Amino acid sequence: MNGIQLSRYLNIFPYTNESLEAIMKGLDVNEADDIIAICGSGDQAFAMLEKANSVVAVDNDEAQVEYTQERAEALKCGDISKFLNLWKELFGHHLGLGHNYYGEEYPNYIYLAQPERLEKIRAKLDRLEIVYVFDFMDEVKEGKFSKAYLSNIIGYKGFMRAYSKEQAEYLKSLAGMLVEPGIVYISDEEKLDKAEIGRLHILQKDDALSKIAKEKETSCYMRPAVYRRKA
Repeated sequence: MNGIQLSRYLNIFPYTNESLEAIMKGLDVNEADDIIAICGSGDQAFAMLEKANSVVAVDNDEAQVEYTQERAEALKCGDISKFLNLWKELFGHHLGLGHNYYGEEYPNYIYLAQPERLEKIRAKLDRLEIVYVFDFMDEVKEGKFSKAYLSNIIGYKGFMRAYSKEQAEYLKSLAGMLVEPGIVYISDEEKLDKAEIGRLHILQKDDALSKIAKEKETSCYMRPAVYRRKA
């Protein structure tokens, strides 16, 4: 990986354990969308790029950003094997990294490996930005994005505010910057203080999209919920 030490990548997420189908259906991704998303392994951002107008993937881990940029460059050059299997190139059999090992391929391999899907993503790579940020909101600009994918960052290693009132205010700030339809996807709503969010009167749960996301989610660790900014 451009000569960078493997030890730099020991704690990254080499692939997501969330269902990409759940995210795509829950966010109702379409060609009008400009999405800001947690980067992680990049799987989610690449999946969204197939249908969205544009995607900005952000992370506060520089190694995670570099990993995703390398995947994007591989896909741009037509190196599909590297795009799908960079984690193997990096880690090989050194998988004692605190990550679950799912066997020969990772959970969303089949979703991403479809040739037609890959070509659509590849053709739109100029509409993908992969950015290092200190905080998710650092990259959020008023009126720039219609949807936000937060994965499970609420309360995770301090990336979002740890206390319920601060979480709610954070989500209020985010929702206020989004344009219509103003949708926010959260991968684990168990970390939310839903009553506190309700008191802000700016976000309401989209029961239909939340139901679809939960039905499509295959990870037992994720309990997705979709929120929509109130009109």
